[in-house]
Amino acid sequence: MAKQKHLWEIDHPYYRTEGCYFSNECHQEHESFDSFLEEWKDSDLDYNWLIRWDWIDKSKSENRSDDDDTQDVLEIQFFIQRKAYPLSVDVKVDRKDEDRVRAWLQKYVKYMVKMWQPFLEAK
Repeated sequence: MAKQKHLWEIDHPYYRTEGCYFSNECHQEHESFDSFLEEWKDSDLDYNWLIRWDWIDKSKSENRSDDDDTQDVLEIQFFIQRKAYPLSVDVKVDRKDEDRVRAWLQKYVKYMVKMWQPFLEAK
């Protein structure tokens, strides 16, 4: 069985852009995963469809010095379906947050599979 990668080791294709091309009001930032969960822990899956996440490993930053304590960033892209607009969220995270982030993301994985299930079934 293959070892599970850390979230910061996963390199998704392409990239996520902050906010929305048509509006400057479609971006949030949180100073910690706890702060983020205060607002988003019980968010409705149908209303707030998570379509992308990226854990940005700041230790790989070209401009980072040895004494830089910059936190990593969890970049999240939602699509708010009932209002038809995108929302990006940047959350400062520590590696110790990984298990909680993974658990939070898991419910969105199940929702994404449900949305695409007809294409995943064998014929």
